[in-house]
Formats: sequence, structure tokens, C-alpha cells
Amino acid sequence: MAKKNILIRSKLKKARSLFASNQLAEAQALLDQIVKVDQRNAEAWLMRGVLAGKQGDFNHAFDFIKQALALRPGDVQILYNFGIALRGSGDLERAMATFKKV
Repeated sequence: MAKKNILIRSKLKKARSLFASNQLAEAQALLDQIVKVDQRNAEAWLMRGVLAGKQGDFNHAFDFIKQALALRPGDVQILYNFGIALRGSGDLERAMATFKKV
């Protein structure tokens, strides 16, 4: 189990680096691998959602960030990004309500 966690942390670090250098397809591939192996990894779901939003895919961004929020309901960073995804998908009323929670 510890070996699996080390591998996942390593892949998350690499995905962050790829995202920061705008290598989005590579980051997406790594994040997809992570959530396939560890479906309870809120950080990977959040990053996957932020990446989808950056690509203009707000429906998937909403779904991915919603998954992260289900895993860590009180996380302010996740809530903030959830509000951005809602805003991007045109649901301004829910976006404002989410931003007020933040």
C-alpha cells in the first residue's frame, strides 16, 4: 500500500509540473491514471477538473470537481474551483451561492 501511495504522490507531482508548463495532454493522461487507480484521490479529481475548465470543457470540469468535493466537502480550494466551474457552465446562481460559502 505504501508503495502505491508513493507512486501516486510522484505522479501528482509530475502532473502539477506538466500543468504548470502548459503540457495539458500529458498532465491529463497522468491524472486519468491516478483516478483510475485511486478513485478517492480528491487532489487528482480537482486537478482533472481545473484542467478540463482550462480547456473550456466546463461540463466535465463540473463533474470532476464535484467528485473532489464529495471526497472533501469543506475544502475551500475545491469549493472555489467548483464555483468557477458552475460559472463557466452558465449556472450563475449556484456559482454565487458557492462563492459565498468560500
